[in-house]
Amino acid sequence: MSFTCSVCGRRVSFWEVAYIGNSLVICKNCYPEYYVKHCPLVRRRTSGESPPSCNYCLYRSKCDEYVKGLQPKSR
Repeated sequence: MSFTCSVCGRRVSFWEVAYIGNSLVICKNCYPEYYVKHCPLVRRRTSGESPPSCNYCLYRSKCDEYVKGLQPKSR
């Protein structure tokens, strides 16, 4: 049985699927980026907070990059 990733459109086997839900199928390659963009704590991090649970997140480094890109550039 194969699935189509909702992010990249690639056909993947069951073992390459990281997330299935709400008619979404996310492959293991796309999941970290998907997770970071939809994490409920990103808004708090962009405002300067550092929630304790973020210290244990597997995707902290990707999130740091994403949050840095969201913050306005200082002149």
